[in-house]
Amino acid sequence: ELFLHLFRISASCHLDLCTCVLKKIELNGQKYPVELCKGKAGKYTDYSEHTGITTTEGQCTINTPTKASSNDMEDTTTVEGITILIRNFADERLWHRHHCPRNIALAMM
Repeated sequence: ELFLHLFRISASCHLDLCTCVLKKIELNGQKYPVELCKGKAGKYTDYSEHTGITTTEGQCTINTPTKASSNDMEDTTTVEGITILIRNFADERLWHRHHCPRNIALAMM
């Protein structure tokens, strides 16, 4: 039900929900580089000195193109494909003990 509401809101705002989620994943990839965050549950501001992303700088994804997928086999057009992408994001950082898939999905919104 939550997903349907999110889908309706994005449509009424003329936003492509898939693109918004992909941009958020890309931004989170910049905020939480694997080499700094692996196995850690720190807030992105803990890594600001390395990433340059602060509470006021580097947060905007408006008018930024989404990067092409590094793996042509990744499906980024379906809920299942994006769910796998989010799980892989967490797995790369060894966040499974800190986050369940539901929490990570909510953080991406």
